[in-house]
Amino acid sequence: MTRHRLNSSIVAIIGMAVVVAAVALSPCARADDGFQTFLGALWPDAKAIGVSRKTFDTALAGVAPDYSLPDLDLPSRPQVDNQGQAEFTKTAADYIQKSYMENLAAQGAKFFNQHKAALE
Repeated sequence: MTRHRLNSSIVAIIGMAVVVAAVALSPCARADDGFQTFLGALWPDAKAIGVSRKTFDTALAGVAPDYSLPDLDLPSRPQVDNQGQAEFTKTAADYIQKSYMENLAAQGAKFFNQHKAALE
């Protein structure tokens, strides 16, 4: 691997670690075992491109998941019911089907007329 490519790779891994840290740091969040396992699984890739263990550990010290994210899928959090939302229940072909789009347009026109005064 060329020196330039190695330096770019190291910068990329450190940049990734900084982004993970910036997004994931939360003062009240406690990193669970699964998250620590995830972070540990990043080490072989970082090592392979020349990141030292000290740099890796320093970059990820104190990184914790941000449990306040609304769509974070956690076993302890109730599952969101998306059964009625077309984006989750229809295939792309069904979603853009002409009759379905016409139905949505009619429904939109009805809502527009219903709330016309407030919209104006």
